[in-house]
Amino acid sequence: MKIDFDLGTRQEVLDPAHLYSWGYWLKHECRCIHGADLAQQFEAFEPSRAIAQAVNGDYVQVLNDYLQRIAGTRNDTEALRLQREAARKLIRATNVLRPCSGGFWPRTLEEFADCFAQLHPGMAQSMAFFLAQSRTPEAPRARFNAELSAFISWIRRQRAASTAV
Repeated sequence: MKIDFDLGTRQEVLDPAHLYSWGYWLKHECRCIHGADLAQQFEAFEPSRAIAQAVNGDYVQVLNDYLQRIAGTRNDTEALRLQREAARKLIRATNVLRPCSGGFWPRTLEEFADCFAQLHPGMAQSMAFFLAQSRTPEAPRARFNAELSAFISWIRRQRAASTAV
C-alpha cells in the first residue's frame, strides 16, 4: 500500500477527454478523504487496453528518467531505492500489453507479473528479475540499467506491433 497525491482541477478530472485516466483512477484506485467524492460521477470501468494506456502512457519517459537518475547518483542507497521504484513502474506498465478488453485488473505486483508471464512466457525470466528487484533491490546498477533498457526496447517494439495490427 502507498499514498500518492495526484493533483488536478475539478474541470480536468471531469473532462470527457480524461475519462480513461482520471475517471478510472478515481473510481477504482482512489479513496475520497475530504469533500465531494468525484468517483461517484463515474460508472464502473471494464478492464481494457485503452485504460491501461491512459493510466500508464508515460511509462517510456518515466523509465528512461529512472535510467538516468540511477546512472547519475553516487549514493548506493539512493540507487537501490530508484531501482525498486523503476521495477515497480515497469511491472505495472506491462498492463499496456493486456488484451484489448475483458479479464480483470491486476491488483498486486505479483498479479501483474503473472499476467505478463502468461502472455509473454519468453520474457518470464526478465519479469522475475524485476519482481525480485521490486521487493529487495540488490542488482548492481549497471546490470539493472542494462536489463531495464533492454526491457524498455522490447516493450516499445511490442506496443508498436500491437498498434500496427
